[in-house]
Formats: sequence, structure tokens, C-alpha cells
Amino acid sequence: ELADSLVRFELLAREAEGAGYGDRQVVTRSVKQAIVQNLIKTEFDERITRESVTAEEVRAYYDAHAEEFGRPEMVRASHVLLATREEAQALLEEARAADARQFRELARRHSIDTETKLRGGDLRYFTRNGLPAGAREDDTPVDPAIVEATFSLGDVGSVVTEPIAVGEHWSLVKLTGRRAAEQRTVEQASEGIRLRLWREKRQHAIDEFVDGLRRDHPPEIHADRMRPIRLDNPPPGAASLPNGHPQVGGSPGMHAPGMHAAPAE
Repeated sequence: ELADSLVRFELLAREAEGAGYGDRQVVTRSVKQAIVQNLIKTEFDERITRESVTAEEVRAYYDAHAEEFGRPEMVRASHVLLATREEAQALLEEARAADARQFRELARRHSIDTETKLRGGDLRYFTRNGLPAGAREDDTPVDPAIVEATFSLGDVGSVVTEPIAVGEHWSLVKLTGRRAAEQRTVEQASEGIRLRLWREKRQHAIDEFVDGLRRDHPPEIHADRMRPIRLDNPPPGAASLPNGHPQVGGSPGMHAPGMHAAPAE
């Protein structure tokens, strides 16, 4: 059965080559892709392995980026924002007696904070700088007065004893969660660090190799021929060029119209 399968394959392959299928773009593209994949595998993947990253390199990365492996202390709070101190004072005892569900209802009914009232006043988890862990540039920090009040509360579920001044308004703050600071050890983080450093080493080697090819075979770009270029999405399972370079026509290694490598002299 295996022999018959091999014979069938060879017969079909010869017929396809004889009919000119081997010269079709989709075929030459696949061949070049396979060649590049084998080049990368042989020249880089078999030479630069995860084991090539030493324990000293892992430790050095960990020491230089310790903040990546830690999480600061965080608290979660809900609040009811009111226009005046008198309004806040009038609602204080009810807020202090409320459980989590009841406090959310108070926020929905009374809070003038339009951003949080529909979610029951929830300010979510934040650190001492008022921002969530891994905050984005466009994240708005929690007001410092609320941050200070929340961190000063003891048990989860407790509410401030006096309204908190927030600008011109007043807030009733409830502590709804607390997370202690955490720091992963180098042993706990080592696998992820090793993988990252291996990828960086591999990519650096590929980049240097490609730079050498560019020096040896400088590409010539003909701007008047660039219009036909189309950047297709690669087919499922197709390999991409190193360093995330886009594939021209879906093919790594296929020269774009108007661009070719000049032969070395």
C-alpha cells in the first residue's frame, strides 16, 4: 500500500511538471516558502535552542526587570458621590449599614458619578497611585482622597466613618476587596524568561544574517513598478518572514515586482 501510494504520487508529480504546473506562481511560492522554512530550521532553530540561554542570563534579566514579576498591593472600592456634605452625611449611616448589594443600590439611586453609578459605584481594583495594575496611558486614576481613604480601611466591607471631600463633592467609600503585594521568584519566572531570551537571541541571529545578505546582494527598487504589489494574508499554516516582515503576494522570499537582489560582483 505504501509503495502504491509513492508510485501514484510520483506519476501525478511528473504529469503536473510536464503540464507546466511547476512554473505556476502558487507552486514556486510554496517551494520558496519550504526552502526558507528549512533554512531557518537548519541554520537557527537547531543551533540556537532554549538550552543556549544560561541561568546567568535568566538571573540578569530578572534582576533588571523585577517589576515585571511583581504585583503591588491593590484594593477595590465602591463609592457614592454626592453633591454636598449635607447629602453625604444624611446617607452615611445607611451606607455603613448596607451590605454589598444594598450599597450598589444606593450608588445607583443617589450617586452623581455618571461613570460608576450604573455599575453600583464600583471603582474596581487600583494601586496606591490610583491606577489599575498594568494601567494604560489613557486610564484615569482614582481621586487621591478616595485612594487614601480606601487603603486606610481595615476589613473588606467596611465604610468610611465620615464623608470624603472629592473636589467640590463628597464621597462615601466602601472597601470591597484587597489583594496583597506579590513577587514571583526567579525560579517561578525562569521558564518565561528563558523563552523570551531564546526568541530574542534567535531573532537577533536571523536579523544579522539578513543584514549580511542585504550587504552582499543590495536590493534595487524600481518605484515605477511598485504599483502591482499586493500584500496578501498568508494561507493557513504558512510561515512568515523573520521579524514580522509582510509577505509580498503571500510568499516569503518571492521578489516583489520592481524589486530584486542585484547579483554580487
